[in-house]
Amino acid sequence: PTSAGAQATERRLRARETRRRRALLAAMQIATVKLKRWGNSLAIRIPSRVLKDMSLQGEDQLLLWCMEGEMHLVRMEVPPPTLGPGSKPRPKRIGRGSGSRA
Repeated sequence: PTSAGAQATERRLRARETRRRRALLAAMQIATVKLKRWGNSLAIRIPSRVLKDMSLQGEDQLLLWCMEGEMHLVRMEVPPPTLGPGSKPRPKRIGRGSGSRA
């Protein structure tokens, strides 16, 4: 048997966690997408509301990586061309949160 004080503390912690999860979901752009055949590859369409929220346009470069069964997609910031070799795109955090799941 637990004390009334311990039960109240547990309820407050559960309520705080629920509020945190709701706030996180409200800040995220979540979309369900289907894989479609595109030549020899598979492709997804990114919904326009996600493109708008992330300020993505045609020809923007994206970096895609997979880790622990999850796929992550972020915009690449391409530095202005230089006279020397080695100009490579760099990842840049955009949109809400630290990255986007695709």
